[in-house]
Amino acid sequence: MSARSQLATYESLAIHSERPGFCVAYGGPLIVPVWTRTATAEHVDLVADAQRQLLREFPKFVILTVIRAKLSMSVNDDVRERSRANVDEFGERTVRSVMVVEEGGLRASFFRSVVTGVYFLSRNSKKQRVCTSIDDGLAWLFESIDAGAEGLPHIGAGTAARLRGDVKRFVDDVAERHPPVAD
Repeated sequence: MSARSQLATYESLAIHSERPGFCVAYGGPLIVPVWTRTATAEHVDLVADAQRQLLREFPKFVILTVIRAKLSMSVNDDVRERSRANVDEFGERTVRSVMVVEEGGLRASFFRSVVTGVYFLSRNSKKQRVCTSIDDGLAWLFESIDAGAEGLPHIGAGTAARLRGDVKRFVDDVAERHPPVAD
């Protein structure tokens, strides 16, 4: 096992839960779930647990969801139901939400457009975005943190830079420990 495939530690990010193909971490008012396999209901529940834990310290949060899984166009009914419950429970306390789908190609483009359409039809479309890169997603999320939007704590430039670096390293580490597979 390489040094990177072991569970890493980060200066500004704490791992909440890890399962094969999934890991969720948080730092400051930011939650970061990463999927390298198709989502399960347990994964969605673990994201909700991380959100509850973060809300003990912060009144609101932002979330960067990274999909490095082979994209599936279908969603399990349990995952859909738990995701809806998550939005109902945390929607008012979520300042912004980004889904990053880095994969290229027609299938990924179609997937991003479907998710964007769902976001557009939701009542919170201005709070949600789909991006092709972690950097773009973090830039949009950090606009709200830098502005102290809606009760988010302002964090200094040094803390923000460490958090950005840790997030990118975290996503890469998860993908190395749990290489993307088609389910």
